[in-house]
Amino acid sequence: MAALFEQIKAIVEAEVKRSQQAATPFLSNYKEEFYEFDKDTLNLHTQGGDCFVLELKGNGVGTNLDLVQGEPLVFSNNADDSLFYAIKCSDMGEGVVRPISYEKAQQIHKAHPKRSDRVARMTFSRALEKQYGLSLGATTFFRDFDVQADQDLAIRVTTRKDLLTADVTVLPAKPKGDTVYSNYSVRYDRNNFVANEKNHNPQFGSIYVKAQCKDGLAVINTVDKSFFDGVENDFESVYMQRVFDLDSKMDQVIDDSNKLKNELGQMIDGIKVVKQEYEHSQAKIPAPRFK
Repeated sequence: MAALFEQIKAIVEAEVKRSQQAATPFLSNYKEEFYEFDKDTLNLHTQGGDCFVLELKGNGVGTNLDLVQGEPLVFSNNADDSLFYAIKCSDMGEGVVRPISYEKAQQIHKAHPKRSDRVARMTFSRALEKQYGLSLGATTFFRDFDVQADQDLAIRVTTRKDLLTADVTVLPAKPKGDTVYSNYSVRYDRNNFVANEKNHNPQFGSIYVKAQCKDGLAVINTVDKSFFDGVENDFESVYMQRVFDLDSKMDQVIDDSNKLKNELGQMIDGIKVVKQEYEHSQAKIPAPRFK
Protein backbone atom coordinates (compact mmCIF):
# COMPACT_ATOMS: atom_id res chain seq x y z
CA MET A 1 0.00 0.00 0.00
CA ALA A 2 1.35 3.42 -0.95
CA ALA A 3 1.99 6.03 1.73
CA LEU A 4 -0.94 8.31 2.52
CA PHE A 5 0.61 11.39 0.98
CA GLU A 6 1.48 9.55 -2.22
CA GLN A 7 -2.11 8.30 -2.51
CA ILE A 8 -3.54 11.77 -2.05
CA LYS A 9 -0.90 13.38 -4.24
CA ALA A 10 -2.01 11.12 -7.11
CA ILE A 11 -5.64 12.17 -6.53
CA VAL A 12 -4.83 15.87 -6.41
CA GLU A 13 -2.59 15.84 -9.48
CA ALA A 14 -5.20 13.85 -11.43
CA GLU A 15 -7.88 16.42 -10.54
CA VAL A 16 -5.60 19.29 -11.53
CA LYS A 17 -4.81 17.64 -14.86
CA ARG A 18 -8.48 16.84 -15.51
CA SER A 19 -9.54 20.44 -15.00
CA GLN A 20 -6.77 22.16 -16.97
CA GLN A 21 -9.06 22.65 -19.95
CA ALA A 22 -11.81 24.22 -17.86
CA ALA A 23 -12.56 27.95 -17.96
CA THR A 24 -11.60 28.15 -14.28
CA PRO A 25 -8.99 25.44 -13.58
CA PHE A 26 -9.56 23.45 -10.39
CA LEU A 27 -6.94 23.97 -7.65
CA SER A 28 -5.20 26.85 -9.39
CA ASN A 29 -3.55 27.98 -6.16
CA TYR A 30 -2.78 25.11 -3.80
CA LYS A 31 0.85 23.99 -4.01
CA GLU A 32 2.33 25.62 -0.91
CA GLU A 33 -0.56 24.54 1.29
CA PHE A 34 -0.63 20.97 -0.04
CA TYR A 35 3.04 20.16 -0.64
CA GLU A 36 4.26 21.73 2.61
CA PHE A 37 1.58 21.73 5.31
CA ASP A 38 -0.65 18.85 4.24
CA LYS A 39 2.37 16.72 3.38
CA ASP A 40 3.91 17.30 6.80
CA THR A 41 0.63 16.44 8.54
CA LEU A 42 0.06 13.24 6.55
CA ASN A 43 3.64 12.01 6.87
CA LEU A 44 4.37 12.90 10.48
CA HIS A 45 1.21 13.83 12.40
CA THR A 46 -0.97 10.79 11.73
CA GLN A 47 -1.31 7.65 13.85
CA GLY A 48 -3.30 4.45 13.85
CA GLY A 49 -7.02 5.00 14.37
CA ASP A 50 -7.04 8.63 13.16
CA CYS A 51 -9.63 9.82 10.67
CA PHE A 52 -8.97 12.92 8.55
CA VAL A 53 -11.11 14.66 5.96
CA LEU A 54 -9.46 16.37 2.99
CA GLU A 55 -11.38 19.05 1.10
CA LEU A 56 -10.22 20.13 -2.35
CA LYS A 57 -11.84 23.55 -2.28
CA GLY A 58 -14.47 24.27 -4.88
CA ASN A 59 -13.17 27.81 -5.40
CA GLY A 60 -9.82 26.35 -6.50
CA VAL A 61 -7.65 28.15 -3.94
CA GLY A 62 -6.31 25.38 -1.77
CA THR A 63 -7.14 22.46 0.49
CA ASN A 64 -8.55 21.80 3.96
CA LEU A 65 -7.13 18.85 5.90
CA ASP A 66 -8.79 18.29 9.28
CA LEU A 67 -8.55 15.64 11.98
CA VAL A 68 -12.01 14.36 12.92
CA GLN A 69 -12.43 14.55 16.71
CA GLY A 70 -16.14 14.45 17.47
CA GLU A 71 -16.85 18.06 16.47
CA PRO A 72 -18.43 19.27 13.20
CA LEU A 73 -15.82 20.27 10.65
CA VAL A 74 -15.71 23.70 9.05
CA PHE A 75 -15.45 23.78 5.26
CA SER A 76 -15.00 26.50 2.66
CA ASN A 77 -17.73 28.82 1.40
CA ASN A 78 -17.80 26.92 -1.90
CA ALA A 79 -18.10 23.50 -0.30
CA ASP A 80 -20.98 22.50 -2.61
CA ASP A 81 -18.43 22.47 -5.45
CA SER A 82 -15.61 20.89 -3.40
CA LEU A 83 -14.34 17.33 -3.52
CA PHE A 84 -14.04 15.41 -0.25
CA TYR A 85 -11.97 12.40 0.84
CA ALA A 86 -12.02 10.41 4.07
CA ILE A 87 -8.61 9.24 5.27
CA LYS A 88 -8.50 6.29 7.67
CA CYS A 89 -5.04 5.92 9.23
CA SER A 90 -3.53 2.56 10.12
CA ASP A 91 -0.20 3.97 11.31
CA MET A 92 1.90 7.11 10.96
CA GLY A 93 1.82 8.06 7.29
CA GLU A 94 -0.17 4.97 6.31
CA GLY A 95 -3.82 4.21 5.65
CA VAL A 96 -6.57 4.23 3.03
CA VAL A 97 -8.28 7.06 1.17
CA ARG A 98 -11.81 7.04 -0.24
CA PRO A 99 -14.01 9.75 -1.80
CA ILE A 100 -17.07 10.86 0.15
CA SER A 101 -19.92 13.28 -0.49
CA TYR A 102 -20.26 16.73 1.04
CA GLU A 103 -23.21 15.41 3.08
CA LYS A 104 -21.09 12.54 4.42
CA ALA A 105 -18.26 14.95 5.28
CA GLN A 106 -20.71 17.05 7.30
CA GLN A 107 -21.80 14.02 9.34
CA ILE A 108 -18.54 12.07 9.68
CA HIS A 109 -17.69 13.54 13.10
CA LYS A 110 -20.57 11.58 14.63
CA ALA A 111 -18.77 8.30 13.89
CA HIS A 112 -15.38 9.48 15.17
CA PRO A 113 -15.47 10.92 18.72
CA LYS A 114 -12.46 12.62 20.22
CA ARG A 115 -9.89 10.04 21.31
CA SER A 116 -8.46 10.13 24.80
CA ASP A 117 -5.65 7.73 23.81
CA ARG A 118 -4.24 9.90 21.00
CA VAL A 119 -0.65 10.89 21.80
CA ALA A 120 0.70 14.10 20.31
CA ARG A 121 3.71 13.56 18.08
CA MET A 122 7.05 14.14 19.80
CA THR A 123 8.18 17.35 18.12
CA PHE A 124 11.36 19.22 19.01
CA SER A 125 9.42 21.63 21.24
CA ARG A 126 7.72 18.79 23.10
CA ALA A 127 10.98 16.90 23.55
CA LEU A 128 12.62 20.06 24.91
CA GLU A 129 9.75 20.55 27.33
CA LYS A 130 9.77 16.92 28.47
CA GLN A 131 13.51 16.74 29.11
CA TYR A 132 14.34 20.28 30.24
CA GLY A 133 11.04 21.91 31.16
CA LEU A 134 11.52 24.55 28.46
CA SER A 135 8.29 25.16 26.60
CA LEU A 136 9.40 26.91 23.41
CA GLY A 137 5.97 26.07 22.05
CA ALA A 138 4.68 28.80 24.37
CA THR A 139 6.88 31.44 22.73
CA THR A 140 6.02 33.75 19.90
CA PHE A 141 7.49 32.74 16.49
CA PHE A 142 8.75 29.30 17.62
CA ARG A 143 5.63 27.17 17.75
CA ASP A 144 6.24 25.43 14.44
CA PHE A 145 9.98 24.70 14.63
CA ASP A 146 10.81 21.04 14.24
CA VAL A 147 13.60 18.70 13.20
CA GLN A 148 13.22 17.31 9.69
CA ALA A 149 14.02 13.74 8.63
CA ASP A 150 17.34 14.56 6.94
CA GLN A 151 18.68 16.87 9.65
CA ASP A 152 21.28 16.37 12.37
CA LEU A 153 21.41 19.57 14.41
CA ALA A 154 23.38 21.08 17.26
CA ILE A 155 21.23 23.54 19.21
CA ARG A 156 21.93 26.00 22.00
CA VAL A 157 19.00 27.41 24.00
CA THR A 158 19.65 30.28 26.41
CA THR A 159 16.63 31.26 28.50
CA ARG A 160 16.46 34.57 30.37
CA LYS A 161 13.90 34.49 33.15
CA ASP A 162 14.23 38.23 33.82
CA LEU A 163 13.49 39.16 30.19
CA LEU A 164 11.09 36.29 29.38
CA THR A 165 13.19 35.50 26.31
CA ALA A 166 15.00 32.55 24.81
CA ASP A 167 17.87 32.81 22.33
CA VAL A 168 18.11 29.74 20.12
CA THR A 169 21.04 28.97 17.81
CA VAL A 170 20.59 26.10 15.36
CA LEU A 171 23.63 24.67 13.55
CA PRO A 172 24.13 21.54 11.44
CA ALA A 173 26.15 19.05 13.49
CA LYS A 174 28.30 18.38 10.43
CA PRO A 175 28.69 21.66 8.52
CA LYS A 176 29.14 21.52 4.74
CA GLY A 177 29.95 24.06 2.08
CA ASP A 178 26.33 25.05 1.46
CA THR A 179 25.47 25.17 5.16
CA VAL A 180 23.44 27.96 6.73
CA TYR A 181 22.52 28.54 10.35
CA SER A 182 19.51 29.96 12.15
CA ASN A 183 19.53 32.27 15.11
CA TYR A 184 16.23 33.00 16.84
CA SER A 185 15.41 35.42 19.61
CA VAL A 186 11.95 34.55 20.92
CA ARG A 187 9.75 35.96 23.64
CA TYR A 188 7.49 34.10 26.05
CA ASP A 189 3.97 35.25 26.68
CA ARG A 190 4.05 36.17 30.38
CA ASN A 191 1.02 34.06 31.34
CA ASN A 192 2.36 31.04 29.44
CA PHE A 193 5.77 31.52 31.02
CA VAL A 194 4.35 31.59 34.55
CA ALA A 195 2.24 28.49 33.87
CA ASN A 196 5.22 26.71 32.31
CA GLU A 197 7.48 27.51 35.27
CA LYS A 198 4.84 26.21 37.68
CA ASN A 199 4.26 22.96 35.79
CA HIS A 200 7.68 22.03 34.41
CA ASN A 201 10.40 23.52 36.64
CA PRO A 202 12.45 24.72 33.64
CA GLN A 203 16.23 24.90 33.46
CA PHE A 204 17.32 28.50 32.91
CA GLY A 205 20.60 29.63 31.43
CA SER A 206 22.14 27.75 28.48
CA ILE A 207 21.59 24.13 27.48
CA TYR A 208 23.20 22.31 24.57
CA VAL A 209 21.55 19.48 22.68
CA LYS A 210 21.96 17.38 19.57
CA ALA A 211 18.65 16.93 17.76
CA GLN A 212 17.67 14.36 15.14
CA CYS A 213 14.49 12.96 13.62
CA LYS A 214 14.10 9.19 13.96
CA ASP A 215 11.03 7.39 12.64
CA GLY A 216 9.27 10.74 12.37
CA LEU A 217 9.92 11.66 16.03
CA ALA A 218 12.25 14.30 17.41
CA VAL A 219 15.05 12.88 19.54
CA ILE A 220 17.31 15.20 21.55
CA ASN A 221 20.36 14.35 23.61
CA THR A 222 22.35 16.58 25.93
CA VAL A 223 25.84 17.55 24.79
CA ASP A 224 28.37 19.66 26.61
CA LYS A 225 29.40 23.20 25.72
CA SER A 226 32.69 22.03 24.20
CA PHE A 227 30.81 19.91 21.64
CA PHE A 228 28.65 22.83 20.60
CA ASP A 229 31.66 25.17 20.52
CA GLY A 230 33.45 22.68 18.27
CA VAL A 231 30.49 22.58 15.88
CA GLU A 232 30.31 26.37 15.94
CA ASN A 233 34.02 26.66 15.16
CA ASP A 234 33.68 24.13 12.32
CA PHE A 235 30.76 26.10 10.96
CA GLU A 236 32.71 29.36 11.11
CA SER A 237 35.59 27.71 9.24
CA VAL A 238 33.23 26.35 6.58
CA TYR A 239 31.45 29.69 6.39
CA MET A 240 34.67 31.65 6.03
CA GLN A 241 35.86 29.25 3.31
CA ARG A 242 32.55 29.78 1.55
CA VAL A 243 32.98 33.57 1.81
CA PHE A 244 36.52 33.23 0.44
CA ASP A 245 35.29 31.10 -2.46
CA LEU A 246 32.54 33.61 -3.23
CA ASP A 247 35.04 36.48 -3.09
CA SER A 248 37.33 34.59 -5.46
CA LYS A 249 34.45 33.98 -7.86
CA MET A 250 33.48 37.64 -7.66
CA ASP A 251 37.07 38.67 -8.42
CA GLN A 252 37.03 36.35 -11.43
CA VAL A 253 33.74 37.84 -12.60
CA ILE A 254 35.19 41.35 -12.29
CA ASP A 255 38.35 40.31 -14.20
CA ASP A 256 36.23 38.71 -16.93
CA SER A 257 34.04 41.82 -17.07
CA ASN A 258 37.07 44.09 -17.43
CA LYS A 259 38.52 41.84 -20.12
CA LEU A 260 35.23 41.90 -22.00
CA LYS A 261 35.09 45.68 -21.61
CA ASN A 262 38.62 46.01 -23.08
CA GLU A 263 37.76 43.71 -25.98
CA LEU A 264 34.58 45.67 -26.65
CA GLY A 265 36.58 48.91 -26.58
CA GLN A 266 39.01 47.47 -29.12
CA MET A 267 36.13 46.43 -31.36
CA ILE A 268 34.66 49.95 -31.19
CA ASP A 269 38.05 51.46 -32.02
CA GLY A 270 38.34 49.09 -34.97
CA ILE A 271 34.90 50.10 -36.22
CA LYS A 272 35.88 53.77 -35.97
CA VAL A 273 39.03 53.13 -38.05
CA VAL A 274 37.04 51.29 -40.74
CA LYS A 275 34.50 54.13 -40.80
CA GLN A 276 37.23 56.76 -41.18
CA GLU A 277 38.88 54.81 -44.00
CA TYR A 278 35.56 54.46 -45.77
CA GLU A 279 34.79 58.17 -45.46
CA HIS A 280 38.30 59.03 -46.69
CA SER A 281 37.96 56.78 -49.73
CA GLN A 282 34.59 58.32 -50.60
CA ALA A 283 36.11 61.82 -50.50
CA LYS A 284 38.62 60.88 -53.27
CA ILE A 285 35.92 59.81 -55.76
CA PRO A 286 35.19 62.73 -58.16
CA ALA A 287 31.63 63.95 -58.35
CA PRO A 288 29.82 62.86 -61.57
CA ARG A 289 29.48 65.42 -64.44
CA PHE A 290 26.21 66.06 -66.15
CA LYS A 291 25.93 67.56 -69.69
